[in-house]
Amino acid sequence: MLPSPQAMREGLLEAIGADADGFAAASDESAWVALRVRYRRIVALIAAYDLAAPDATDVLPEVAAALADAAGAALDASLCAAR
Repeated sequence: MLPSPQAMREGLLEAIGADADGFAAASDESAWVALRVRYRRIVALIAAYDLAAPDATDVLPEVAAALADAAGAALDASLCAAR
């Protein structure tokens, strides 16, 4: 099962300790490392879903959408860390 866009966004924001105002708990290297690790775990989940499908062409739309959602969530979290 693919993670939802909301779950991806929440997971990435949680990884950097983002508050309600959109600021990360820290903006040093630890925040960027946490963001990279969590993002790569999300991409690994998406890849596992793709590889587990009997026919990759059947799941292509969902996989493409999930990758786009993951990229958008990563941008949101990156902006919080940059603030």
